[in-house]
Amino acid sequence: MCLIGILKELLKELTAKYGRGYSFTNLYNFRQFYLTFADYEIFYTVCRKLTLSHNRLIMRVENLNARDYYLKEQEM
Repeated sequence: MCLIGILKELLKELTAKYGRGYSFTNLYNFRQFYLTFADYEIFYTVCRKLTLSHNRLIMRVENLNARDYYLKEQEM
């Protein structure tokens, strides 16, 4: 099953179990957030200092070197 199919199935299961509040976009962003900030140290030291808007912008930077550079700059 492809990622889109998995997220759609998860969306159905979460909605059935917990009710409204989950959307495909939210689940996609949750996954992207985890993939971007999977390193706990980066999450704990940098990510929590930034606003949600900043984190969402960082998640969309495709160049890993550019993303890492920006995150390291935020540590200072």
